[in-house]
Amino acid sequence: MVRAVNIAFVLIGTQGSGKSATGNSIVGETYFKSMPGTDPLTKTVKEVTMQWQNRNITIIDTPPLSQEFEVAKITNHMRSRKYTYIKYGFVISIGRPLKIELLLLETIFRDLDQNKEDLVMIFSRYDDLDSDNPFESWLLNCPILDAFIKKTNIKCFYFANKNGNTLIKDQVNDLMETIIGISNDVEHNESQKQVDRSLKVNTWVNEVKHNESQANEKHLTNAKTTQTVKHDEMLADVESKPKIYVSCELLEEYFGKCGVLFYNEMLKNGL
Repeated sequence: MVRAVNIAFVLIGTQGSGKSATGNSIVGETYFKSMPGTDPLTKTVKEVTMQWQNRNITIIDTPPLSQEFEVAKITNHMRSRKYTYIKYGFVISIGRPLKIELLLLETIFRDLDQNKEDLVMIFSRYDDLDSDNPFESWLLNCPILDAFIKKTNIKCFYFANKNGNTLIKDQVNDLMETIIGISNDVEHNESQKQVDRSLKVNTWVNEVKHNESQANEKHLTNAKTTQTVKHDEMLADVESKPKIYVSCELLEEYFGKCGVLFYNEMLKNGL
């Protein structure tokens, strides 16, 4: 059963960085146009949805970046979409880190509020390296990029996108496990927030009920006090009035025997 969680993984980078080829490696088929050249093949946002561990994950290929302001256009567009979670993969081709790539990397990191959980780095053309020129040696020749990775502790992945490369499956598994793991944390945090909100609401409702109960008790106490005061005032008023004594003969003459009986009953009750 596919869970109703929509995750977007957005591939960004400069022209020729290997975004589309990396997207095809993730999807497992040639969905995005990819070939060497000087003209960009990806001119509009293109996406495909796949399933991974019962999750819907949309892989999104974007037009190449060439200026810093274009970063905000992509991130603002993605924020307008109804995804549960959005993660970005900045793709750099091994062998040619450009100055603009480093500026764009810093820009998107700032745009994402420097949250390293929302951004990963993907180095394409990993198969161009060999034992004489390992990745660590290549990175040492890019001190600014090396310093950025160490400063941010951002997660890095290495893709060899050539057809038939046996490393592709492991590379994709590592990347997707990271994305799923982070989305699980997001879901857990959202669930915890909902629990906290429910607890706050229940606490507030209980406080309101308690206050209403106290107000009702106070009202009843005041009402009883008022009734007691009125009763005492009535008794005092009755007692303060002069008593009139009438003979039984006169009562019987005017009201009959029933009148005498009523009068005697009132005397017994102190009235």
